[in-house]
Amino acid sequence: MIFQQRGYVDPYEFLMANPQFIFLIIGIIVAINVLLSVWVYRDARKKEIVTYRIWVTIVVLSGIIGFIIYLLRTRKE
Repeated sequence: MIFQQRGYVDPYEFLMANPQFIFLIIGIIVAINVLLSVWVYRDARKKEIVTYRIWVTIVVLSGIIGFIIYLLRTRKE
């Protein structure tokens, strides 16, 4: 085991030994991004925002940062 040999866990060696962990993290990030994009699409359509396609594109490309910007910008409308 990595921990028994050195007394600590090297994160890079841990990730290389467990590629499933990397795929799991990537899958979680993609799932969250898809959920945020769907939520923005539905919310923008409900609020009748004309530029809903642009907002969905921004959220798809930038993730949580785009989602926060969307919330801050459309809160006033």
